[in-house]
Amino acid sequence: MVILVVFGFFIMPIMTSISGTDPVPGFPSAIFGILYLIFGIIYFFPLFFLFRFARNAKTGIKNNDQPVIESAFRNLKYHYTYIGVLMAIMTGMYVLGGMALALIAIIA
Repeated sequence: MVILVVFGFFIMPIMTSISGTDPVPGFPSAIFGILYLIFGIIYFFPLFFLFRFARNAKTGIKNNDQPVIESAFRNLKYHYTYIGVLMAIMTGMYVLGGMALALIAIIA
């Protein structure tokens, strides 16, 4: 995730220096860097929930503490819920993109 965010900061000057201009006409290269930063922020939350699950599970099992283990599994539930919602959103975006491409193919 850190590499993704760092790459987001450096993609803008790299893409401009490679091509000399914007690689895609009418689409500035700064958008690519911003998208990488957004993807890094979106990916932070499931990793954070997974980290909290691992930390609480280890502590709960080590100390035989039932409330800490319950907290760990609650974080695991949040992780899978977040990933599920993210996958539903992405599937919807793929469907909309496919419909847009089909519409463009029919019109053209």
